[in-house]
Amino acid sequence: MAKKWISALPGVRYREHATRKQKNGRADRYFAIRYYDATGKQREEGLGWATEGWSADKAQGILGRLKQAARTGEGPRTLAELREANLQAQADAHSEADDLTLATFFDDYYVPAAQKRTRTWSHDKGRFDKGIRDRLGDVPFRALTREHMESLMAALRKEGLAESTVLQYVAIMRQMFSLARITMINGTPLWTSAISPIKGIEMPEASEERERFLTYEEADALVEAARTLPVEDSYLPVLADLVDLIRLALNTGLRFGELMRLEWSDVSLQHAFLKVRVERRRKTGGHVPLNHEAMEVLRSRNQRRRKGDATVFPPDRTGKDGCILRRLYALAVDACELNRDSTGPKSKVVFHTLRHTFGSWLAIAGTDIYRIKTLMRHKTIKMTMRYAHLLPDATRDAVNHLRPTKTADSESV
Repeated sequence: MAKKWISALPGVRYREHATRKQKNGRADRYFAIRYYDATGKQREEGLGWATEGWSADKAQGILGRLKQAARTGEGPRTLAELREANLQAQADAHSEADDLTLATFFDDYYVPAAQKRTRTWSHDKGRFDKGIRDRLGDVPFRALTREHMESLMAALRKEGLAESTVLQYVAIMRQMFSLARITMINGTPLWTSAISPIKGIEMPEASEERERFLTYEEADALVEAARTLPVEDSYLPVLADLVDLIRLALNTGLRFGELMRLEWSDVSLQHAFLKVRVERRRKTGGHVPLNHEAMEVLRSRNQRRRKGDATVFPPDRTGKDGCILRRLYALAVDACELNRDSTGPKSKVVFHTLRHTFGSWLAIAGTDIYRIKTLMRHKTIKMTMRYAHLLPDATRDAVNHLRPTKTADSESV
């Protein structure tokens, strides 16, 4: 004998299976809906079993859509039409997701998300435009493979980029795949695989730690070269910015981007320290004490500060992300011929060399390794140990005092 229909909600009823059970132990239920179509004819159509995901509330939702369509004359007005429309929507969504290219995903999804996450999003955009867009931009995102990633890395190396720089490009791709897993295209994640094409490829080792640091004489020469660069009169204020930038980097160890983002609200001239804000990617913020020279620079800049300037190095004068300062810095380095004997990335003088110089000078002055770690804001002591060999006579002093020197009194005993 067939099971009786039981009313669940208005227009929704179900019957129970004689033997099959749901996970909760209750009998499986088959749901159906009753409604009037556009012609006024009453219809009753089955939806499916509870074990297939159906419920009274879900059935009533379908019923509501059909009733609204009957009233307005818009949209599917029968269950068959609704099912056909859902299948078409799924096909359209699948097609849209399949056709979405890497460049479109980066521009429409990655950049807006990065703008909310970090102030250095433009760096990612610059790298993507420079090294990825022309090579992989037209490839559908879902069609990206491990071979695409390996080909990209090979092309970047062929350009002569350092392994650490190649890693930065790989990091952008890794972040895009992570974002694609939570990016919904018409209700479906863009990237559904648990494994991305980055997984399993041989990663470059960013082992090219810079060894080059400036001597005191070289640093003075660099500052003087920056001060006397031959430029048009309109660029003279930027030369003053460049001189201050170099002096601050040498005396605080701040990175170029950290100096560009430094705001006057982060500087305490009264207590002689500045605050480096934590960036999501680096997570190496903190407070940096200011020595006499750094204080001199900041006091002078504060006196020359224009009304409304929030940053220590105003972007309207230094260019977007300090691009003008970067170019002028390279000219100052060339004027001093600091890279005349350079044989590779480790020995080449770049702006980051100033940070390395700060750490090296601390070690040469006898600062213990743990204080250097604090001042450099390193995540681990391993990063700081690169400066240990510069500690003055540390190893020689240790072996010379391996055994106490005999004194005259001890010899007479």
